[in-house]
Amino acid sequence: MKSFLSVVLILLVGISLSQAQYKPTSNLLVFNVGFTKATPEDSDNSLDGNAFTLFFEKSNYGGNLAGGVALSYGTTTDDSEADTGIEDGRVNSASYEVIPITVYGKYLFGTPKIKGYLGAGVGIQFSEEYFFLDNVQVWGQDSGFLVGGLAGLYYFFNEGILLNANYNFNYLDNSYYKDGYSHTFNLGLGFQF
Repeated sequence: MKSFLSVVLILLVGISLSQAQYKPTSNLLVFNVGFTKATPEDSDNSLDGNAFTLFFEKSNYGGNLAGGVALSYGTTTDDSEADTGIEDGRVNSASYEVIPITVYGKYLFGTPKIKGYLGAGVGIQFSEEYFFLDNVQVWGQDSGFLVGGLAGLYYFFNEGILLNANYNFNYLDNSYYKDGYSHTFNLGLGFQF
């Protein structure tokens, strides 16, 4: 996956002959792939996993404010060691899958080629939880709200193609599960139109 992203990045830089332009009244469509780390409330365990996000964003006429909606999918897992000290994926294992839908706003700054941003969002999330404890599987579903912040940057190869890198921090509230925090680091490819 890393080598594929490297090849795509090199090709995009190579075909970018014009100066990149961020359009102040632009629409952006970006697909991100990332690494996520989640920490359930009152737990010493942190769960590692992957996240995928598709978002649509529209900026205002001055170009310094933007807002949009994001649809994400994240999955995290943690496997504990058995009493024998041998890692066993079926003993004391926890897995979470979360689908958040977020409405967010951003403040953009920087040059037309590189735009940094800071933002915040609110939304809802739907989650599933799986536990494997001593050969017993427990499964459940829940939903709740989320609130979070983000920081990142856009690098424009040309007027139509951009690279996005960002960090998201979210607090996820659940009605039955324990609440939790997630940290996500993303890298993505986007299109400006």
